[in-house]
Amino acid sequence: MKRSTFIAIFISTNIAFVLLHIHKQSQIIKLSYEKQKIEFEKAELSKQKQELTHQLYTMHDRAQVKQFAAYNLAMKPVKISQIKKITNDTNI
Repeated sequence: MKRSTFIAIFISTNIAFVLLHIHKQSQIIKLSYEKQKIEFEKAELSKQKQELTHQLYTMHDRAQVKQFAAYNLAMKPVKISQIKKITNDTNI
């Protein structure tokens, strides 16, 4: 092989390796940004989950349900005189 051919192959191989190294670094940076974005989204979803869990526990609180029924639905407590007993006749 001639010396000039060897030098040309050597230089082109080195240029290819440099370009591949640059491509690898750009992919690493791209993936790190994507990872950062996903971690931020995960944190937001975790915060939203915590808020929704808090709302769920608030909705299951008897005092809150009673207050909602009284003020928003204009409901009043049931009196004993309003309760009627239903008998189950199985002799029919």
